[in-house]
Amino acid sequence: MEILYEDNAGGLIGCCDIINISNSYSTAKVIANGGTFDNFVGGLIGTANSNIKVIDCYATGEVTGLNYLGGLIGLIGDTSYISDTQAVIDTCYATNTVKGQDNVGGLIGYVNIENCIINSCYVTDGTISGRNNVGGFAGIIQSNAEVSNSYTKNITVEADGNNVGGIVGLNHGYMENCQSSGTVKGTDNVGGVVGFNECIEYKYWPSVSRTESECNVEGQNNIGGIIGHNTSSMESCKASGTITGQNKVGGVIGFLDNSANSGAGAYYLESKCTVTGYDYVGGVIGHNLEGDYDYLIFDNVTVNGDVPGHTHNDIGYDEREI
Repeated sequence: MEILYEDNAGGLIGCCDIINISNSYSTAKVIANGGTFDNFVGGLIGTANSNIKVIDCYATGEVTGLNYLGGLIGLIGDTSYISDTQAVIDTCYATNTVKGQDNVGGLIGYVNIENCIINSCYVTDGTISGRNNVGGFAGIIQSNAEVSNSYTKNITVEADGNNVGGIVGLNHGYMENCQSSGTVKGTDNVGGVVGFNECIEYKYWPSVSRTESECNVEGQNNIGGIIGHNTSSMESCKASGTITGQNKVGGVIGFLDNSANSGAGAYYLESKCTVTGYDYVGGVIGHNLEGDYDYLIFDNVTVNGDVPGHTHNDIGYDEREI
């Protein structure tokens, strides 16, 4: 079955408020061709505005449109403000191809609800492509939203823009016990788990913990096996794979950036990566700008860089304040 629509297009529901959905699925191909600049397209639901529960659901049909696209749900919340209502997504999955431009995810395009809990969900064998804010699991996760016990497996994430991740493209929330594997390609801020990690709430600290990646990651600037550009805190993360870029390339973090005194830190990190770049190349961290760190493990790394003094097995270039 094929569904053609302009906005708020879903394989099962176009747009909904205050609803519980369980044990439901869609295999429909969903295409949004036209309408406004923002399509809001999902394999199951186009837009889920507020107070929703989606449990034991899945989608497998191809999803195509412009912005706010997800393999399961295009948009949770409202794009004009961060809602303080609730959303629960539990035990759901997607195994489809998602093609769009900005805010594109293998499961959810954009999470814009503070009190959103996503648990035990996954995306497998999918191809997710777009421009900016593209993730194997979600394009954007807003503040206070939680993702836990979830994974992406054998995925391909391809973008010709920035903020690209094997799980989340742009993360303002909290992530714990997640895994990713596959291939991730973008321009700047590209990571095996998160492209740009910018948690702005101290409620959840560290913002990324107990997370692993086996992704091969490729881009230009701020490229990492777990996080490309990190201005938050993370701990207990492991990465293996081939990490390739130009500047600020690291086995776990490309750029650890505490220039705005945001509390950026990295603790208990392990890299088993092959890391290749031009400048600021490190087996664990490419470039550390005033961030804190401790317990970095880099026994099984291979590091290749071109600028003398900016290539090391642990941190390519370290500017930590003492």
